[in-house]
Amino acid sequence: MATTKYCKKEYNKKYQEDNKEKIAARKKKYRENNKEKITEYAAQYREKNKQDLNKKNREKYAENKEHYREKAREFHALNKENNNTRHRQWKKQNICKVADYNRNYKDKNKSILSESKHTQRQFSKENLTDLYIKQLLRHGRHFKTNEIPKELIELKRVQIQIKRLIEGKNQ
Repeated sequence: MATTKYCKKEYNKKYQEDNKEKIAARKKKYRENNKEKITEYAAQYREKNKQDLNKKNREKYAENKEHYREKAREFHALNKENNNTRHRQWKKQNICKVADYNRNYKDKNKSILSESKHTQRQFSKENLTDLYIKQLLRHGRHFKTNEIPKELIELKRVQIQIKRLIEGKNQ
């Protein structure tokens, strides 16, 4: 009986369908016994095909941007504490890089930053936030804002509110 390519293909396909668990177990055992070999092969493959893989990944990301962004949000939400500690450590180790980045960012975005600062000050002034009142109390004096007691902040807030009421009635 002569076996043709077609016959072998059919036999292999039938064998794979009939022995899925057996094949999966054999593959798993091979992967467990040859972890280093597989890792090394994968690294070599990635290095050899770096440009093609990067291109494919960029295309895949461009097609499914929202999917990947959602996955990233989920990951960051699940690993928030770990990410924060790692970020703090990196900032401590790279103080110069962080300072350079901040300086460059401020130089490039002066108008945006001044605008946002202005709106933030307006909000603080209108709503009498603790920070705004601490700044008023501290003005011209030499002590830290954390040294100001909460009661004094509340009293100053009431004083400003009364002053605003009086000025509003006089106009």
